[in-house]
Amino acid sequence: MPGKWLYGPGKKPYSHLPEYETLRKIHAEFHLSAGEILVEFENAHNNAASEILNGKFRDANNQIKLELVRLFSSAKG
Repeated sequence: MPGKWLYGPGKKPYSHLPEYETLRKIHAEFHLSAGEILVEFENAHNNAASEILNGKFRDANNQIKLELVRLFSSAKG
């Protein structure tokens, strides 16, 4: 789970890198999108929940993967 790693073992060796902060921000956006999906679903707005899931949530998930690659590439420098 990226969040556990991000705020646990990954923080000390990588938090000085700008890529770490970018990853941290996109990870937060990912969780905000997940929350939006839940709110929409709980309010029986299934179409809205699906739009977020297939839009912002998916985009954030993909961006996390990309940012992890950038972080590790920068760290190897």
